[in-house]
Amino acid sequence: QQDIIKKTGLTDEQVFDITNAMSQIHEAMIKEEQ
Repeated sequence: QQDIIKKTGLTDEQVFDITNAMSQIHEAMIKEEQ
């Protein structure tokens, strides 16, 4: 997992933002299904 992130050249901060965004999208999708 970490190797893939390093290959993208993203900073830790960018990875953190993306991870947050993905979890928010996931939550939104769960709400849509209900």
